[in-house]
Amino acid sequence: MDLRGQSLFEVAKDAHGKSQQRASVSGQLPGIDTKSINHMPDKILLHVFSYLKHKELCHIASGCKKWRMIANDSCLWF
Repeated sequence: MDLRGQSLFEVAKDAHGKSQQRASVSGQLPGIDTKSINHMPDKILLHVFSYLKHKELCHIASGCKKWRMIANDSCLWF
């Protein structure tokens, strides 16, 4: 997941396209509203987490398995 050189708009556009593909494959209706942070693509969460300090990343990693996996991404720990 290399996000360098991409704007948040580009990341969101890419993630939206992939979620639309998953929705059509899974049979989910494209008009269903899923506005939960848990439904956000990993790429978007990684971009959001990149603004956190290391101490905050440690706290956020205890939220759930998905957040722990993203918070431990090597690009956040440079």
